[in-house]
Amino acid sequence: MGNNNYMKALLPLMITLLSGCGVVVVSTNTPQSLQPGGGVSPTQPTPPAPPPPAPPLPPPNVAGIWDVNDTVNGQPVSEVALIAGGMYFSLAAADQNGCSSLSGGAYTIDGQTFNGTGVTEMLSACTPPSGLGYYPWTLSGYVTNGALNLTFTAGGSPVPTLGATPDPLYNLYTSSIATLVGNWNDGGNVLSVNSDGTYFEQQGNGCTITGAYTVIDPAHNLYGVSVLFDAATCSTSSLAGIQFTGLAYLTPNSSSGWYHLLEDVSGVNASGALVVEFDSLTPYFTPPTG
Repeated sequence: MGNNNYMKALLPLMITLLSGCGVVVVSTNTPQSLQPGGGVSPTQPTPPAPPPPAPPLPPPNVAGIWDVNDTVNGQPVSEVALIAGGMYFSLAAADQNGCSSLSGGAYTIDGQTFNGTGVTEMLSACTPPSGLGYYPWTLSGYVTNGALNLTFTAGGSPVPTLGATPDPLYNLYTSSIATLVGNWNDGGNVLSVNSDGTYFEQQGNGCTITGAYTVIDPAHNLYGVSVLFDAATCSTSSLAGIQFTGLAYLTPNSSSGWYHLLEDVSGVNASGALVVEFDSLTPYFTPPTG
């Protein structure tokens, strides 16, 4: 026992002397890791990677026919809005000013937000916010629980948020060009739709109107429409030479049992101003169902 204690006491000196002679002493008890103060700690596990970020929500689908039935400052509001393909139109039997009016413009989708700009034309004798027959508007909106919420600034005046709900007409009929082929009554003039969707109308004063209908979604009742008032033959009309684009849909006509084809369109005149127009057609034929 005495000799062992003597050897333990000399061990540090022996290590020092051997190191100086180029001899390396290797310990068989090398620790895996050292803590401050000379302590030994076990190897730590690698932390798990953070979960990937949630994918962005898909943009809301706002295409369709929407009913706006609300109240602004005690004034009932009743409108039908057509929305698709970046185009926004609204025909109001009564708007926030107590007027019947037609609005048309464009919209974009930014994330979950619906944004638009356009103009409104007064269709009845009333006092619009700007005192003019036309005034500009902007809007923003969002979809929640299947409803579209719209907030307008009309003629520089803010309008409280209006709620719009889907109109059953959007799903009432499928759409096809075959449904539109034939002759339609356009205010006493004949508008003839061909099998490819193009159409022609000549009014009593010689003004000719051409255009075309297109199918947006065969499963739903909403069409694209273009309208051109010929610059030469319609020279006396303020609409001459304007290329209009817009949306149209079919609605039952309770008095005849036939369709109405309702159209809202907008176009830019020679002065660069956006103008809007509305038309209602009834068929000279019994159209197919569906």
